[in-house]
Amino acid sequence: MLSFSVMRNTFFAAALSAAVFSAAGAHAADAGSALQAASAAEPVFSAVSEIKSPHGGKAVLFFDHTKRFDLNILAEYLKDCKGFEGVKCFCADVSGADKKTLTSFFEKSDSKACIYRAAPDADAPYMVFAREGKPAGVIGKDGSFASLTPVYLSYLAGKTDEARLAEMIDAAEKAENYKKIVPRMNLVLMLAKKGELGAAVHEMDKVNAAELDDKGKLLLGQTYLRLKAAERAYEVFSSCTDSTECILYSGIASYLKGDSDKALQILNGVKDRYEDKNKVNYYLKKIYESRGDSAHAEEIRLPENYNIGSE
Repeated sequence: MLSFSVMRNTFFAAALSAAVFSAAGAHAADAGSALQAASAAEPVFSAVSEIKSPHGGKAVLFFDHTKRFDLNILAEYLKDCKGFEGVKCFCADVSGADKKTLTSFFEKSDSKACIYRAAPDADAPYMVFAREGKPAGVIGKDGSFASLTPVYLSYLAGKTDEARLAEMIDAAEKAENYKKIVPRMNLVLMLAKKGELGAAVHEMDKVNAAELDDKGKLLLGQTYLRLKAAERAYEVFSSCTDSTECILYSGIASYLKGDSDKALQILNGVKDRYEDKNKVNYYLKKIYESRGDSAHAEEIRLPENYNIGSE
């Protein structure tokens, strides 16, 4: 029979995988004011202002052509716009430059027809979206342009309704939120390496699991397991909405926090729908062995020399 400490170390070693994080943020702006600013903008290469039209789907990027970051956003924005027919995309420069300067800067651009000159705005870059004259949303300067722009453009193109738009925005924002773990990951891992698990856990507690999607919760829970905070890990895994992987790990966390009955209940309950049957059986067998239940342990057949790390 395995001792609890040996069993615990086995689980910690087998259950965790490395994770890569990146950072992102979000910012909300006033869509009404942004649309007013767009309507007041003047075209640089045309005598007619199409940006004033309330018909169809309209997206407007407010940017400063003198800033490299803004130009990168502009390039990605124009690329995204090409994938959605029927959506009118406009680009409003807020640098304060005169029309002659903008004409010279963009005269060789394939997308010069979208260039407008707007009033100076320190909040740029940001995007505003409207459908049939009604505001659909805004992505602020600290928002996730990469993940949210296609979501709004899909709505403007008529590919999604308002209910689906709200769901997609929520999913996109939650998918980005888990990346906020990054600023403190190096510190967390350093503290854990030094044996300061309490301080490391305190750092992870600053992450709000409620703002994460299932992928983020899985990563957060696995980090708690690595820090031997099984109770916190269980709470995070249990808050997932639709992840069999989270369910599996909630069973592992249950055992590690001393509730082998709950662990067996969870793992037996998920084994028929978890794709890797051997993985579930591996953990079940280890738990039965730790409980001295050789009868149930011997009923579980695994490939010869099977180990989680050899999958």
